[in-house]
Amino acid sequence: MKLTAKRFRVFNYRNIDDSGWIPLERVTAFVGRNEAGKTALLKALHKFHPAIEASRSAGLRSLVGSSQTVGA
Repeated sequence: MKLTAKRFRVFNYRNIDDSGWIPLERVTAFVGRNEAGKTALLKALHKFHPAIEASRSAGLRSLVGSSQTVGA
């Protein structure tokens, strides 16, 4: 049996008091201003299931470690 996350909620983690329920669809994007908590959400999800392949883990680190600003 395969378990699939449908939604998640983060509270009392880093700068997030309560994210509320966030639905996970086939495509989910985290958009927000700098220091809004986007990386904290990704790190919280990673703590939920950290046992991933080394190559995928490196991809997550590069995704979480990089910060880009689009627009102004």
